[in-house]
Amino acid sequence: MRRSSAVLVSCLFLLTASGISPVHAQDAADLEMAEFQFSSVITADNVYVRSGASESDYPVIKLNKGDIVIAVGRKFDWVKILPPENTYCLVGKAWVEKRGDGSIGRVRDGSNNVNVRIASNLNNMITKVAMQLHSGTDVKILGEQDEYFKIAPPAGTFMWVHQKFVEPVKRVEVINNNGQLEVRPLDPNKPPTQANVSTPTTPDKPASVVTPNNAAPLTLNPPPADSIPSNGSSSPASPTTAPAQTTISSAEKEFDTLETRFNELSKLPLEQQPVDELLVGYEKLVADKQLPESMLRMAEFRLKGLKIRKEALIQYEETKKLRDRLAEQAKPLEAEGSEIAQRLEENRIRQFTAVGTLRPSALPFGGKTLYRLTDPATGRTVVYVNSDDPNVLKLEGLFIGIRGEVTEDSVRRIKFIRPNEVQPIDPSTLLKGTVTSTLTPPSLLPSSASSRQE
Repeated sequence: MRRSSAVLVSCLFLLTASGISPVHAQDAADLEMAEFQFSSVITADNVYVRSGASESDYPVIKLNKGDIVIAVGRKFDWVKILPPENTYCLVGKAWVEKRGDGSIGRVRDGSNNVNVRIASNLNNMITKVAMQLHSGTDVKILGEQDEYFKIAPPAGTFMWVHQKFVEPVKRVEVINNNGQLEVRPLDPNKPPTQANVSTPTTPDKPASVVTPNNAAPLTLNPPPADSIPSNGSSSPASPTTAPAQTTISSAEKEFDTLETRFNELSKLPLEQQPVDELLVGYEKLVADKQLPESMLRMAEFRLKGLKIRKEALIQYEETKKLRDRLAEQAKPLEAEGSEIAQRLEENRIRQFTAVGTLRPSALPFGGKTLYRLTDPATGRTVVYVNSDDPNVLKLEGLFIGIRGEVTEDSVRRIKFIRPNEVQPIDPSTLLKGTVTSTLTPPSLLPSSASSRQE
């Protein structure tokens, strides 16, 4: 039996010898420390906390040497612990409604046997059901993930660490105080309280756990001599690692490195991802079959996804080549199209209501002064312009074309136009025929131009 296991057995023996009954009659495979719990220290780095008591159960989080956990039971070679800090569970949004500011959720009326699943910070596995909640139970909401709420692990949620990585340090009490688990140092003059750490939360209190990281009495100090069972050594027992475990540890480390790289590279556009490199890494892990079952399943899942990405990348490259080839072929057509468009623009016939040189007028009309379009050759008025638009008036002195409505004043016997659109034009375009106008200066009429040429 490993040394850490021997330590736990020694603890049980000492408690029995002191007249304190450590456990009631239970299945030896699931030894619940109902009357004694321990603040325990992790003895190595990169230790997996798992969702169940086996290598096949997926890892939830990693702990390092010196981290503190609260041990409350044992099953075979696995120590049962309260959920460490930064772990969380998932519950379906359909069964929970938010309350107040949204940080508290309550199981909907009539909803019973609602599954609470253990989430992982290391992979996407969520298959482990930790417990079930019933109508009216409150939970602390930490966030959202797809169709689930992230919640603080409710009282009655446990996780597991292999016993070779755990050393007991101090006796503690775990008290369920209205759904909040409180971890307290054990009073040596007081018999340990019968703790019921698996009691579900009450409807009015969200489940939470006071962990060693936020409970001052549990700060790790050198324990008194009588607080750690003697194992013949003053220092914690070093874990014994068999060759097979070394192989698995190496595979797990390679898996973690590959997962980190996969997550980083997945943020890049598909064409920038080294899909072949990732494929080789996951194919090696799957072929070696040295990973725990849950990690192996994840590696196989990644492998399938990467194969789909590779097919998509091949299609992308083929599409890109085709696009580039078509773009190259289209360049002469685009140039020709631009030339044709320019010619059409040059030869496009533009129609105006009136054309002429814009000049001010001394003729008052409706309390303001009109402008007029004049014949550039004679200065005679073609039509008056009724506008105070600065965009029109700034064109004074220029030959312009105006589109708008022509109105005739029978009293003054004049015609005036209200501009809708005004733009400068070249008078020669009238002679070329690319500009036409309803009201045209006589000197620019085709017949006048012909007479002047004669």
